[in-house]
Amino acid sequence: MVILKNLRQNKLTGGNKMDFENVYYVLLEVNDDKDMFFDLQDENMFLKILKVKLCEAGFNMYAFCLSHRQIYFLISAIDNGIGEVIRRIKLNYVVYFKKKYDKDVYIFKKGFRYNKVKDEKEFKEIIRYTHKIRKNDYYNEVVDKYIGNSYLDYSKELPDYIDTETVFKMFSKNIKLGKKEFIKFNGGESEFEVTDFKIEQDILEEAKSDIANDVIRAFLKRNKTTLEALRYNENKKLKNRLIHILQKENLEYKGQF
Repeated sequence: MVILKNLRQNKLTGGNKMDFENVYYVLLEVNDDKDMFFDLQDENMFLKILKVKLCEAGFNMYAFCLSHRQIYFLISAIDNGIGEVIRRIKLNYVVYFKKKYDKDVYIFKKGFRYNKVKDEKEFKEIIRYTHKIRKNDYYNEVVDKYIGNSYLDYSKELPDYIDTETVFKMFSKNIKLGKKEFIKFNGGESEFEVTDFKIEQDILEEAKSDIANDVIRAFLKRNKTTLEALRYNENKKLKNRLIHILQKENLEYKGQF
């Protein structure tokens, strides 16, 4: 698998020692009481977007968990470029969601929450915590796997995008033994506290401009029209709908139509 290969090429170096300078535990939240997933196709699409965008940026991912109103993932970033990558993840899923359900809503809250990982102990605890978020209501005993989080990547032979090797080496230099020790560790109780999350407002003015352009393009495509056509009186209602969407998200649109 190409994406998995790229992730392994971008692995942090240093054997079983890891630099935690740019390792983050990220939380994305939805607006109000909205749900962001209505079926497994939605979850699979978000995961695809998440993994592809992280890989394109050269980031590694070590754990994730999806719920209907919150997304958790543990990553190592490069040059603190995390804000731009998360913006693209959110935007790509919003475009997919709007096209599928024909709903003009921006699902996510602005910015994101994060915990800057301090050391190896906290890193391990976060992985264990992440795998327990949906354990009680999303464990499928028939297929013996957790649905909606990354535990399956650790328990099966071929991990799908997750950098399990770095984690296994934290438990043993021998990968197979490290895997066994990790699975045993994963079954214990996590000591991580979610109250440590900080808020990062990553929507800068230039980023907001990019988002506005993407929202406008998606709206025009969905309604099979053009910016020039919106200037005509017969399309006034459609134009006002677009303006309402942009204003609701505090996005710039002046001079475009």
